[in-house]
Amino acid sequence: MRSLASFTILLAASFLMGARPAPDSESNKSERPPFSVGEKLVYNARVWKGLSFLGLTVGEATLQVKNSDRAAWPGAYRIIARAKGGAFGYKARVTVQSYVDRDTLLPVHATVTQRGSEVQDKKLVFANDEALYVKKKHCKLSKTCVTQEHFVTEKISRGFLRGYDRVRRHCRLRRCEARKHYIWRIRDRHQVDGPTYDMLSVIYICRTLDLPIKGKGQELRIVDGHDQWDVTIRAIAREKIEVPAGKFRCLRIEISPKPAEKGTKVRKEFRGLFGIHGDIQIWIDEKSRIPVRIRGVVPFGIDLNMEVSLAKKTLPQLASRTSGS
Repeated sequence: MRSLASFTILLAASFLMGARPAPDSESNKSERPPFSVGEKLVYNARVWKGLSFLGLTVGEATLQVKNSDRAAWPGAYRIIARAKGGAFGYKARVTVQSYVDRDTLLPVHATVTQRGSEVQDKKLVFANDEALYVKKKHCKLSKTCVTQEHFVTEKISRGFLRGYDRVRRHCRLRRCEARKHYIWRIRDRHQVDGPTYDMLSVIYICRTLDLPIKGKGQELRIVDGHDQWDVTIRAIAREKIEVPAGKFRCLRIEISPKPAEKGTKVRKEFRGLFGIHGDIQIWIDEKSRIPVRIRGVVPFGIDLNMEVSLAKKTLPQLASRTSGS
């Protein structure tokens, strides 16, 4: 079920790769990125077993680009991914946000909020050559905490047939569902010595890459929780495909992950997109650089094929003229 959780979280993070030289902060300043404020993409996801294409629809995801709503980063792009869905009794609603500098296209802050069968609040803070992984955990400072929201009223028995006293105590439940009893705690510190991305911002920087067919590819560094990964992106072929949003001429991209040499201890397998393990294939529209389709294998107790397809797109006028859409 943890794999399903990862799948749903990354359904919100959606697709990891578009296709133009490796990201460079100076060149990015002079080139307009292939996305702009007002872009909105909607995707459907389904899973199936074997060669059958009669799959089970498991959710919907949206990707949006907006202006920043934070005073700390007034000129940043605010990239938002939302997902909802589930399967086999598991449900989730996930929102992922990444604030990206408009000049360098590097992330400065990223958050993940999950509700449903599992509840999580996580964030990455990029500053001073460091990526700080922070997560909400239940407050355990029962002896020193003075935050009244962390206290609950308990009944203490006076003895047989003598009734109860009501006492205010710090919450000590191991599986507390009250999010107001949780505090932000630093879980890991990643040293950053070059361009580094979170799972959502990397989607958009990859849309700026220029990848020759069957070339060497490009490598990008990703931070995900406690882990660091180097992901190699290669263009395999040009193909015409059809999805609910229409027909597209695409680059088929293959993604191959490996643990970063200077990273912290990582999981045994990369669970980058939708909980998909191993190599992943993505189809990118050549004109707009929009991710159109993704395929891979996701474990739900058994290995299932999964496909996520573009269902609807809303492009701002400027982006439409630029992309030729």
